[in-house]
Amino acid sequence: MLISIHLYGAEMDLFSISAVFSGFSQDTAGFSIVMKGNTFYDLSGDLCEGAVTDYYDESRTNIRITGRFKKGIPVDTIKEYYANGILKSLYYPYKRKYKFSGRKYKYGLLIEYDEQGNCIRYRDDNKGMERIYRPDKTLESVLYYCRKGNVSKYYVEYYPDGVKKTIVTNANKYDYDESGRLRRHWIRKSERYNKKYGTMPATFYFEEYDVSGKMSKTGRLYSNLYDHDHWHRIFPEFPEDIGAVPLQDFREVVYPALNIKDVYRWDYTNKKTIITRYEQRGDIWVESRSKSLPRIEYD
Repeated sequence: MLISIHLYGAEMDLFSISAVFSGFSQDTAGFSIVMKGNTFYDLSGDLCEGAVTDYYDESRTNIRITGRFKKGIPVDTIKEYYANGILKSLYYPYKRKYKFSGRKYKYGLLIEYDEQGNCIRYRDDNKGMERIYRPDKTLESVLYYCRKGNVSKYYVEYYPDGVKKTIVTNANKYDYDESGRLRRHWIRKSERYNKKYGTMPATFYFEEYDVSGKMSKTGRLYSNLYDHDHWHRIFPEFPEDIGAVPLQDFREVVYPALNIKDVYRWDYTNKKTIITRYEQRGDIWVESRSKSLPRIEYD
């Protein structure tokens, strides 16, 4: 599953040249080509120039990388091989270029393979699309992104049988079960700036649905409110699942069918979360009971 995608315009590793070559081995000990950042060098520290071939062994029989470079940047097809001779990745640079973060980059086509020769990643900058495949050749995910390389637009993850599992857009995330039924809808509100506290965390709203399609739960929570980055590191900007969200990050959870709601409040003095249960009686919410939970620390 992709983990380095960002949907809100910030710079992201997925679209840098170094990430395009993430398939190339970073263990360069004993090799004649070294990749530093976005550029390829030889062991003398000079930029790779012209046709270059790198080998796994001194006998120069096991090719690791072969390609053509100009000032350290690929200008023709680059191929990398596993030690057993099977093609590991292929990168073809297009002529089109774009400028990002003050530097010029080329559009390109990247294909990666596993050791059995199966395609596991297909990325085409001209189409603004990247596909990830499982070892059994089934499609795992598709990412559609802005071809300038710094903003993704649409992400879809699939179950092994091809049913959509997750759809992510700029402000929404939809989770489905294996039958294709919508389980949960996430809505992300942008961060806000506070003069006293600086940038405040993003607010998320969610809606859960039962097997009949009726809403069973709705609520609101904050991300990274207590300076930990636990629950949304699995899937950037959105929780992977509601079970991964610490209770201390919730603000309110409503159960429409039961006419009850839980309100979460952080006790700064005693460093714990206080959960208060309310019951709806007519148009009035009446407090019924409360409990407290200590703050959970994460590595």
